[in-house]
Amino acid sequence: MKLAMASGQMPTGAMPVVATVTRLGTDEPAAAAQAPFVMLYTTWLAAFVGAIMMTLSTRARPDRGRVAVTRTVLPIAIMGVASLVLSIIVGATVGWSVLLPVWLAVWSTTLALTWFFVGLLSVLGLWMIAVILPLVFYQSAIGGVMMPAAAAPEWLTAITGWAGLDALGAAYRGVVHGIALPYPAMLIAIFAVIGLGLIWLRTQMPVRHPAPAPTTA
Repeated sequence: MKLAMASGQMPTGAMPVVATVTRLGTDEPAAAAQAPFVMLYTTWLAAFVGAIMMTLSTRARPDRGRVAVTRTVLPIAIMGVASLVLSIIVGATVGWSVLLPVWLAVWSTTLALTWFFVGLLSVLGLWMIAVILPLVFYQSAIGGVMMPAAAAPEWLTAITGWAGLDALGAAYRGVVHGIALPYPAMLIAIFAVIGLGLIWLRTQMPVRHPAPAPTTA
């Protein structure tokens, strides 16, 4: 597709490579092909929406220490329940043997991303939504669950390729299909540590006092 568009032509649909493929595994339900995409997209969307709601619901509270505790602890339970619901759906459509691995992978990932997004919104402000939003909705391309990461637009891979986010999509595929693909624990831990650091850094920042209301004579 890239070569055709570069030469000003429309893709013909002809396959450039013909291969004989021998399946090494057993046949899987049709839902197994879509499950990694659903898991990855739901992970990022839940973390994004949850972070916005968490930030808005706690930002006006005066006790910053309690706010930081709430933003740290509450997502553990919320994302645990949400990821359990998702894993039950995947288990019911793909196979119950994947329920626990899917739950653990989605829970840890969604929790780390929620902390990360909450931290960014807490310290930098709600304008960060404009930066996070494209990252969330382009996960089908940069996450590597629907197509190889190299097939994504060049401008997109140039921005996000250094982060190695496609490793998460590969790990999700491995969980669903029973393939030994490594989970990017270091990448997820970095998101979690940065997020928690920003959440608690907010407690040490000066309070922004609103401008006084004008008085009348």
